[in-house]
Amino acid sequence: MRDPKQPPRQEFERKFLVLKRFLPKRMPKATRIEQGYLRTSPIQERVRIFNGTRAVFEIKGPRNFESDALPLPVAQARYLLDQYREEGTGLILKDRHELASAWRDLVWEVDFFRGRHRGLVIAEIEIPRLGMRLDRKKFPLWIGEEVTDNPHYKNKNLAKLPRS
Repeated sequence: MRDPKQPPRQEFERKFLVLKRFLPKRMPKATRIEQGYLRTSPIQERVRIFNGTRAVFEIKGPRNFESDALPLPVAQARYLLDQYREEGTGLILKDRHELASAWRDLVWEVDFFRGRHRGLVIAEIEIPRLGMRLDRKKFPLWIGEEVTDNPHYKNKNLAKLPRS
C-alpha cells in the first residue's frame, strides 16, 4: 500500500482499437475482469473482480491520477456492485491479455469485451510520463485507431446503460 504522505500514483495511458485479424494466433492466458462503478463523476469509484478470486476498490480522480487499489474480499466486492452500483450503469465484462511491447518495461493490455460490448477489443499501454512519444513504427500490426481522447471508449462511459 502507498505511503499516505506520498501523492497518488499518476496514470498516463493510451488506448487503441484493435485490428483483430492481425492479433497473434496464440495469446497469453487471460485475466477475466468484472468491473462496476459506485460513482463515475467527478471522481470515479470502481470495484474490480479478477478471475472471481481477487477484488479491489479503486478511486480515480478527475486529473488523471489513480489511487492505490485497496484489496477487498470477493464477497464484499460483489455486494458493493449489487447494492451500490451507480444507477444507470452496468457491469463491464472483459478478458485481458498482456502482451510485450517494443518499449522496455511497457506492456500492451488487450481487452476483449464480453456481454453488452461483445466484439469490442481495445488495447491500452500505460506510459510513465505525460507526453511520452510512442513511435508508431514500433506498434504491432494489430494496433488500430487511437481512441485515448474519445469519451465513447472510456470504461466509465461503457458502463452506462444502455450500450453507450
